[in-house]
Amino acid sequence: MLTEPRQRQLAYAAACYIPGSRAEMSSSTVAMLQRFADVLGQPSIVDVIEDPLAVT
Repeated sequence: MLTEPRQRQLAYAAACYIPGSRAEMSSSTVAMLQRFADVLGQPSIVDVIEDPLAVT
């Protein structure tokens, strides 16, 4: 359903933004986000500090 690279990048950024800092995530959350990254063809988990879906 996410056919464009930018769509996949935005979806993954939003998924990483929701749980907050990686340092504060449980191991199961880190594992889930890594699965998302693998499926979406994105690099490993990053801390996303600004809402990627916010309109500026």
